[in-house]
Amino acid sequence: MKITKALATETAEKMASKIWDEGIKVLEDNLHALGYRISEKYIPANVRNCFVAYPSYFSQNSMKHLYVVPPSETPRGLIHGPGRSIKLNLDKSVPYKSGSYEVSLNDYNLAWDLTNRLDGPKGKRYCKAELIEELTENLRALSTLERVTAEFPEALPFITVQEKQLPALKLDALKELFKP
Repeated sequence: MKITKALATETAEKMASKIWDEGIKVLEDNLHALGYRISEKYIPANVRNCFVAYPSYFSQNSMKHLYVVPPSETPRGLIHGPGRSIKLNLDKSVPYKSGSYEVSLNDYNLAWDLTNRLDGPKGKRYCKAELIEELTENLRALSTLERVTAEFPEALPFITVQEKQLPALKLDALKELFKP
């Protein structure tokens, strides 16, 4: 059976929804929650209160993320990541601080692990539309159900194969014409 563009897109949308809803979205939500916990823990309460009361007095250019670094005296072997700054994206604004927040080793390692899992082995973070597009392209490239079965069996549960029903032919009258 040939993989049509419509079938590839439908299958890709089902796969992306499952991947997104069960994996990527959960990781992003956990990373946002960690970012807010870090901001509440390391940004003084009076600064946060002032930010809520007077947001226009704060820098507006990059308030939807913060950078964290491990404690400076931490031995290299205890740090999960490279020991450099990690950018945590947020979906709400927090008071902006130039430079990075020096956080506990536990918070840094947790941020690194979540970021690493979210970015995946290629270091690429997908949005849902990009994921659908890439899955569709790969399914179209495989072109047949047999190749999908052999090379990308993870897609099989998501492929809806519709049996084609041929119209019933009325051949009796035609067969009568050819009888001697």
